[in-house]
Amino acid sequence: MKRSLPFILALSFLVAFFYFIPLEKLKEALSRIPIPFLLLAFFFYSLSQVARAVRWKVFLDNLSFSQIFWLSSVNVFFNNVIPARLGELSWFYYAKKLNVVFRASLWSFLVGRIFDILAMFFVSGIVFRGYLITLSIVSLLIVLLFHKSYFMIPKWKKLEEFRNYIKERSSLRVSLYLFVLSCVSFLTKLAALQTLVYNSVGFDTRLVPSFVAGELSSVLPLHSFMGYGTYEMSFSLPLKLYGISLEDALLTAFLFHNFLLISSAVYGLIGLVVLHYNDSPP
Repeated sequence: MKRSLPFILALSFLVAFFYFIPLEKLKEALSRIPIPFLLLAFFFYSLSQVARAVRWKVFLDNLSFSQIFWLSSVNVFFNNVIPARLGELSWFYYAKKLNVVFRASLWSFLVGRIFDILAMFFVSGIVFRGYLITLSIVSLLIVLLFHKSYFMIPKWKKLEEFRNYIKERSSLRVSLYLFVLSCVSFLTKLAALQTLVYNSVGFDTRLVPSFVAGELSSVLPLHSFMGYGTYEMSFSLPLKLYGISLEDALLTAFLFHNFLLISSAVYGLIGLVVLHYNDSPP
C-alpha cells in the first residue's frame, strides 16, 4: 500500500482536476500560449540546464561539458518522475558509470542542492524586499562563509578524507561562482514560467513564491508520482493567498508542471540513451 500511495495520489489529483476544471477552460489556456512563446520558454529552460551543467564542472573536472549536461539532465528527469527524491540516486549511479569518484559526486550533489536553495531564497528576498530581505542577507552570508564549511566535518576515518577533499576544492571565489550560476539557473527557469503564462497573467511577481513552493514540493514526504497533485497544490497555495481563484491557480500550476515534465523528458531521455550506449558521451 505504501509503495502504491504516490500513484494513488497522482491518479486522485488528475481525476479531481479534470472533474472540477472544465476541459474547455484548459483548451482556452493552452490556446493563449503562442508557439513562439512556448519555444522561448523552452529556450529559457534550456539555459537553466546549461547553467547547472557549467556549475558542476567545478567539481567534475574530469568530465566534458556534454557528459555533465547529460548527467544533470537525466538526474532532473528522474527527480521529476520518481517520488520522494528517489530520483536523486540516478546522480550517483551515472556519475559512477562515468568513473567519477564517490567523494566528488557526493560533494557536487550536496553543494548543488545547497546553492539551489540559497539562490531561491536570495532572489525571493530581493523581489519582495521588506522583512524578506533578511532571506537575501542570510543567503549571501552563507555563501561568503561556505568555503569554511569543511570545519564542521569531523576528522574521523573516511570522513577525514572527505573533509580534506572539500578543503582543497573550496574557496570564496568558487562559492561566488557557484552562487552566480545557481541564481542564473533559477532566474532562467523562472523566466520560462513567466514566458509561458505571459498572455494569461502578464509579468507577475506573485508567481515567484508559487514557483519556489513548486520547486520545494519534491522534498515533501508524500511526493506523488511525477509530482501530480503535490506540485499543483504547493504552487497554487501562494496564489490563493493573493486572492487568485483556486481554479485559475491550479490551471497555471498544471500547465507549467506539464511544461517542466515534457522539457525535462526531452533532455532526460536523450541523456539516458547517451549515457547507456556510449562509453564516452560526445
